[in-house]
Amino acid sequence: MSVPIISSDGHIVEPPRLWEERLDKRFRDRAPRVVDKPGAGPMFEAPGVPPMQVAAFYALGAEGKELKEMMSKGYEAARPGAWDPQARVRDMETDGVAAEVLYPSLGFSLFGLDDAELQLACFRIYNDWMAEFASHAPKRLFPVALISLENVAEGVKEVERAAKLGLKGAMVWSGPPADRPYHSRIYDPFFAAAQDHGMVITMHEITAKDKKRAAKIDGSPEFLTFASLHFVHEIQETLCSLVFGGVLERYPNLKVVSVELGAGWVPYFVWQLDRRFKKFAPMADNKLAHLPSEYMRRQVFFTFEIDPIGPRVTRFFGEDNYMWASDYPHSATTWPKSREVIADIFSDVPEPIKNKIISHNCDRLFNMNLS
Repeated sequence: MSVPIISSDGHIVEPPRLWEERLDKRFRDRAPRVVDKPGAGPMFEAPGVPPMQVAAFYALGAEGKELKEMMSKGYEAARPGAWDPQARVRDMETDGVAAEVLYPSLGFSLFGLDDAELQLACFRIYNDWMAEFASHAPKRLFPVALISLENVAEGVKEVERAAKLGLKGAMVWSGPPADRPYHSRIYDPFFAAAQDHGMVITMHEITAKDKKRAAKIDGSPEFLTFASLHFVHEIQETLCSLVFGGVLERYPNLKVVSVELGAGWVPYFVWQLDRRFKKFAPMADNKLAHLPSEYMRRQVFFTFEIDPIGPRVTRFFGEDNYMWASDYPHSATTWPKSREVIADIFSDVPEPIKNKIISHNCDRLFNMNLS
């Protein structure tokens, strides 16, 4: 590879007692925690949030029968690189990855908390811990902060604090509450703060406020349908809100990333936005200065792991907006064969376009200064 490979979406797996040990005493009895459930394996529990199976987060590419067996295993089955920064860098070396943008695992569930104070406290704990984690290799590990928008004013303060800590992005709900869509003006102070501080807004699957979860990771029709459709539809609705609601027009330097939701569907989606806009926008009171596709090209990015379609249709959309990811150490990860996967996915993609997607786009977006 002629350019440094950058993973736009890697994960840590938080220590099981992170919040129990670090939260203020007044929250301690409600602290999110990992609980071992006989027959189900370790489960992550938090007040009012559906329990989440933990093992898939350190399943390291397991599929089918292997993944089913893995679900009952505890942290002893995980690679230390999931929470040890020095071990993490060694695993990156094995995989040929120069740098990673880092996201949570257990923290996904916490976006569903109803207690705004508890959520804010939990997110601050996580952000402090991630800043400590990344400090061991600041030129290779680039974490994003978790930001609570239950109280937008407090969210603004945390964006400012996270920027001072050196975190590179602000992760928020992939889908906000139904009565508070992102084009509501209540979020304008947050979008302004993110833009002013150069914090990339990221939206990862399974972080919507609605708390919808598959009851169990299995091969049932219900789970497969949920896993195949729900999260992509969720981010599509959010992006429509940001575009048609004028958020991207009001904040032209704001950058937004759809994380771990693939890329192959995006060109058609963008084309459809333009088509509907041309047909119906003249009837609307709120006018946009540009076509939806222009805002998307300027401000919205998409990560993917193994997607043979997205990189091959970049003549329609994506050359400057797609970013490859390893998803280490989750069940979808390409580790330790990321170089082979990249060679396969990009086998008939022009070298300049491949280099953008595996390196330059992420480097530029997060100001890594690597390539």
